[in-house]
Amino acid sequence: MKVYLFIFYMGMLCMLLMFYALIFLLNKILFFMSWTFYSILGVNISMIIYFDWMSMLFFSIVLFITSFVMFYSLEYLGGVKFINLYMYLVLLFVLSMGLVIYSPNLLSILLGWDGLGLISYCLVSFYQNFFSYKSAMLTLLMNRIGDLTLILSLCFMWSKESWFFMFFEDGGFVIISFLLMVSGFAKSAQIPLSIWLPAAMAAPTPISALVHSSTLVTAGVYLFLRFSMIYLLSFSYFLLNMLTLFTIFMASMVALFIYDLKKIIAMSTLSQLGLMMFFYSFGILDIVFFHLLIHALFKSMMFMCAGILIHYLGDIQDIRLMGGSGSNNLMFTMNSLVISSLALSGLPFLSGFYSKDFLIELMLMMNSNWFLYSGSIFLLMLTVMYSLRIMFFLLNLGNFKVFMFKESESMIMSLSLLMLSVSSVFSGIIFLNLLFMSEMIFLGYLDLCKPLLMLFMSVFICYYFFNLDISINMNLFKFISLMWGMNLIISYINGVIYKFMLKFLVELDKGWSEEFLLGILKKLIKLSFNLLNIYFNYIYMIVIIWSLFIMI
Repeated sequence: MKVYLFIFYMGMLCMLLMFYALIFLLNKILFFMSWTFYSILGVNISMIIYFDWMSMLFFSIVLFITSFVMFYSLEYLGGVKFINLYMYLVLLFVLSMGLVIYSPNLLSILLGWDGLGLISYCLVSFYQNFFSYKSAMLTLLMNRIGDLTLILSLCFMWSKESWFFMFFEDGGFVIISFLLMVSGFAKSAQIPLSIWLPAAMAAPTPISALVHSSTLVTAGVYLFLRFSMIYLLSFSYFLLNMLTLFTIFMASMVALFIYDLKKIIAMSTLSQLGLMMFFYSFGILDIVFFHLLIHALFKSMMFMCAGILIHYLGDIQDIRLMGGSGSNNLMFTMNSLVISSLALSGLPFLSGFYSKDFLIELMLMMNSNWFLYSGSIFLLMLTVMYSLRIMFFLLNLGNFKVFMFKESESMIMSLSLLMLSVSSVFSGIIFLNLLFMSEMIFLGYLDLCKPLLMLFMSVFICYYFFNLDISINMNLFKFISLMWGMNLIISYINGVIYKFMLKFLVELDKGWSEEFLLGILKKLIKLSFNLLNIYFNYIYMIVIIWSLFIMI
């Protein structure tokens, strides 16, 4: 009963925050609170809370998704021994995300940033097996890179005598911007820090729905949005463009070749995060934030649908063994999965259509170079293809492999899917009219038809590709499924670092620090004994001379 009340209060807080976000947006209100705890060398150590429409709207979406994830978890993890611990960890996870969202101060952001990494370790290792522990450690260590660069950026900002980085309006912050870019890349799993994202699939599926929709991986994108003023003034976007394009292409290709349902959805998350970072580099920040909100809603629903399929099909995650799932008593789940996949594809008048269509239209208006424009269109087509691939395997009766269902769909899980399905259908048009009431874009008919043409071409290519009997070289398949060999590269780098640290330990800690320092200590002790002998000999000589003088 306490859990139900807590979920209810969380839902009410979500509605209240969304209401105030609308008021703040329409009236252009900002609310700023600061508590100074200590001052050292002219730098104030303060706790800052910054309320504006963006932070309140984003946190309301986080609470909205979290409430249904916790409600969904009551059935999904109902028989788990540590269900209460799980609920407390989810609560701490959301509170850490709240620190990141509401604070403009890098020092207090670091608390939430580090909290996300530590609690994600606990959640990924929740099932307490060897694979979970290994995946949790990889997730923690890769996120530690972002923590390190965030701490280094704090050290560099000490010279500015302030940690209010988001309010600086002058340029010359290239080093700090680069460090924060690495922090955002580590949290958002961009190339070359991407390998922890599929490893985090060892967590329970409700946690995957929360992590990959509105909390951990989106924290990097939100950090970029909050500190966009410094990036726009001091950072070259060529590196950001190239890395995000490679991230989208790599994630899309992996999603087109692997067969693990959760990892396919995780790769689609990585692709969409790369898409947000790519369009962020053009300065269209409000549209990126709009897509961030929309993506959080339908991606959480997609993970929940995958969790129900895995739960009721005996922990099967291979999409080749899930054919014909919609023909049995998982019809509502499959309908919800189709809605979320079509929203991800950008089907007209679903939520994903409004954000993606808006991004393409702005790309047409910006007179960007041909390579970036054609590359973004091609990568958006890959998004449609891997979304259709999921539906092809799960709905294809000719690939019917499902032999047993445990029982019919749970009412608790279905209710969570119903609310998220409604939001995935209508949130796009609602947020579009709220956030961009004064925006008017006039394009020709040919430009307006380009997104639809891209969608139909993707459907045709996908249908033709999946009906061909193509044999793929196993080495090529391994190369793509291992994320272009990044797992092997990172493992090799980790091995080199481990050997270096082992040699460092042997040579310095057990070598120089013992032999050199102890050798100096031995020499000093020996020297002190020699000096002591000289001192006693000197005293002895004085005594003898004094005795001889008395005798004479």
